[in-house]
Amino acid sequence: MCQKMGGGLKKIILCTQDDVTIITDPYDESIILSIDIENPFYISFNRQDGTTSFSESKSESNGLGVISTTITVQIPNINSYLNKIDMLGVRNDIVCVAHHNNDTVTVTGVMDGMTITYEADSGTSFSDKSYMNLILSCESGVGSVVVDDTSVFTDKTIFN
Repeated sequence: MCQKMGGGLKKIILCTQDDVTIITDPYDESIILSIDIENPFYISFNRQDGTTSFSESKSESNGLGVISTTITVQIPNINSYLNKIDMLGVRNDIVCVAHHNNDTVTVTGVMDGMTITYEADSGTSFSDKSYMNLILSCESGVGSVVVDDTSVFTDKTIFN
């Protein structure tokens, strides 16, 4: 278990809720038997940028649990990803599959889809940083689906 304590994200995959099928054990829905992802959109990022992160917390509102999830991904320069991200920005049914460095995988937005916002910055000097921060967020009564490794995914090549 000690080797699983390291953090960080190594792969981010986006799709829509219609493109995710999760099969659970019929007697215990906390046991994930398989996850199928169709039409994946891969987000490339610098894995040591210090900005890319996954955060999930549970609070209470009127006696009900509310789980807030935010996934921030920094793309190292302004590029054509912005076109796709801009198109995704009008949706509220985004699912984010995040492969963590400790090999766990979180699937967020299955019940209540994620939304995406972004900020793109570049200065006037060659030494100024050019980047895009993508912010995926959702609030739900259900947290992210978490699996201990990629073995339950029907198409394991999405993690290559």
